[in-house]
Amino acid sequence: MTGGIAPPLRSSYPPRAGNFYWGIRLLPRPKFEALCAIYAFAREIDDIGDGTLDDATKLAELARARTAIEQLDGGTPGPVLTALAHVERSFPCRGNRSST
Repeated sequence: MTGGIAPPLRSSYPPRAGNFYWGIRLLPRPKFEALCAIYAFAREIDDIGDGTLDDATKLAELARARTAIEQLDGGTPGPVLTALAHVERSFPCRGNRSST
């Protein structure tokens, strides 16, 4: 990723990612950073699901996260979504991200 990923994002990987971090560390830097961004978003989703919020609030938070992913090109705020938007531009994938 041009200029690397945001420092707050990068600093969260080794302690939280465990073996995943060391496994992807062998990849070329752009792919490593892209997978770190994807992992950071997955952690956010996991934290919502495992958190102490009531079920209705969890569902609302998950719906917000889904909307954020569907609107990545719309100037998404925050380091994780900004990194994901860069990943999408740098590593285009087949398929529709809004499909279930």
